[in-house]
Amino acid sequence: MIAIIAILAAVLFPVFSQAKLAAKKAKDLANLHQIALAVTMYVHDNDGVYPRLVSGEPSKGLKSTYLWSSSQVVGAYAKSVDILVSPADHFSPYLPEDGLGLGPLRPLQRSSYLPNAVTQFSDGRKAWGVKDPFGLMTIPSEFTNSVSSATAESSVTGVTEVVMLANGMLEYYGQAYGCPDKLNNEVDPCMKLPGVYADWLPTGIRLAQQDKGVEFWRMMYPSWRKFAGGSNFAMVDSHVKFMKPEEVDRPEKWLANTP
Repeated sequence: MIAIIAILAAVLFPVFSQAKLAAKKAKDLANLHQIALAVTMYVHDNDGVYPRLVSGEPSKGLKSTYLWSSSQVVGAYAKSVDILVSPADHFSPYLPEDGLGLGPLRPLQRSSYLPNAVTQFSDGRKAWGVKDPFGLMTIPSEFTNSVSSATAESSVTGVTEVVMLANGMLEYYGQAYGCPDKLNNEVDPCMKLPGVYADWLPTGIRLAQQDKGVEFWRMMYPSWRKFAGGSNFAMVDSHVKFMKPEEVDRPEKWLANTP
């Protein structure tokens, strides 16, 4: 009897595990779809222009800045901030007592999703060989050496191909994302994460495919493979899909100004 139970367990456990992962993937896709719809509503209410990755007055400190997902922007169109957290992620309950010095405009908020924030910089950076690339939620010049203006919906030609949002966030406290003293679940002004710097995004996706021995890329590797070798994405027209890293390592998936 014990042997039979052991055999059944060996057969059924993988099935249950796959079913659980499939349910998380479906819920994650639903989250992305809701957020994408919220972004689209914001765009339609704001002269057809995408939100900036971060806004405000950085010269007055973090308390005077806020993110694309805040209640001042896309958050106003979302039913709950809960949709910003993927069922595939298990964020630590720890939050710094000082809230990282953030104010009411920018409450510390966990998020699993990265916006397409490829930004054109004044030093002529390239992405996938394209000079002066830009995506959807660009960084204003007040925060960095950006020369990107806000992206107009009319300038994005491949509406079914360009990524709006990606589940590529990795839960990690430290330097893998953001400044050493920031949490990765909030995109901070230091902009040290793949998905923001024009030349970091393709590098991050590509090197994370190789699972190198370098600790940074070893941590990155699972962040693009949360669901059986790939991750979920929301596209510009709000439809959502599962893709593997090699499928998104292409300029037409990220750049509004693809040649």
